[in-house]
Amino acid sequence: MSTFVSEILRLNAELVEAILNADYALPVLAYLIPSAIALLLKKHNVRIIFICNLLFGFTGIAWFVILIWAVVAPKNIPVKQIAKECDRCKELIRTSATVCHHCHQDLKKS
Repeated sequence: MSTFVSEILRLNAELVEAILNADYALPVLAYLIPSAIALLLKKHNVRIIFICNLLFGFTGIAWFVILIWAVVAPKNIPVKQIAKECDRCKELIRTSATVCHHCHQDLKKS
């Protein structure tokens, strides 16, 4: 069992060394360009882009689609406000409410 573990650790060290080697560093960096762009542009779906880049980026078409997705995806998705705070009792109520259901204050006046 310990031979198996030592062999796995040796292969892992060789893989890391190969990736850090100048021969493989440039292709690995080029492969991860869509993920880097999404990270630099602070996209809200950077994790999904990274996972898709790792799993499907090996095909040229998928890599190109992920690259476009990383550049074009919206930066921030606006959240529709559905609640507000009552001025009198400070409880959360719907934005469309005309009367607070906690303190019964008429919200049209305030």
